[in-house]
Amino acid sequence: MSSDKGTKAGGKGSRSSSAPNRLSVARGAGMVIIRVTGSGNMMTAPALQEFADEQRLAGFRRFLFDLCECRGMDSTFMGCIVGIYTSLRKDSGRFPVVEGSDPDAAVRATAEQALAAHEDDLEALTPEEALGLLRNSLNKTAEGAPVDPELLTGGIVAAVNVNEECRELLNILGVDRFVRIVGTVDLSKLEMEALPIKEMASDERREIILRAHENLVEIDKRNEAQFGAFLRTLSAELSKSKEGRDRE
Repeated sequence: MSSDKGTKAGGKGSRSSSAPNRLSVARGAGMVIIRVTGSGNMMTAPALQEFADEQRLAGFRRFLFDLCECRGMDSTFMGCIVGIYTSLRKDSGRFPVVEGSDPDAAVRATAEQALAAHEDDLEALTPEEALGLLRNSLNKTAEGAPVDPELLTGGIVAAVNVNEECRELLNILGVDRFVRIVGTVDLSKLEMEALPIKEMASDERREIILRAHENLVEIDKRNEAQFGAFLRTLSAELSKSKEGRDRE
């Protein structure tokens, strides 16, 4: 799954399609919504990272990925999603990334229950109402009590409309312990804005790929076995490139 070599969009998560790979974004119900069309990969990851950083600095703490049109994700893209989570937690001074943990299991369960209870009504809701339902459910524990305010301050990264292939990809790298997969919500009528692909120099892209994979190793040390050699090679290439520029 080495994104440096164009990783098959996460291997099993990739399907052939003529649909272009793109990201569309919107804001609603106090959330940032990001729809992934086609494959989330190392070409769309830089735009995701830049946009998410801008929204986080603007004060947004809830990021929702709509994967209804997503065919698959490569490791770079998933590493950038993890980067959103870790940045939110570092912003708040809380960073509960513990290998093997699921810090928000109760909140995840509540969101799933709330969406299941309204499943028959979702199509009748406006996109904003559906997002409001999701937001409110994420603010409560499985027992219906409000979530610890510190947890909410720390931020939320969630995903809806996740197919089995994408769910498997998130599980393989341990990303699903930090991204709340919370069921199905019809957001097809939500007005979205296309996010331009970010043009950048090769070393800039390599830096993003490097950081994304470091994020994956940081949340789950088991990923070291898969990406360790790749990270060392990429880091050496970046160092050599920098030395070359310094000599010019």
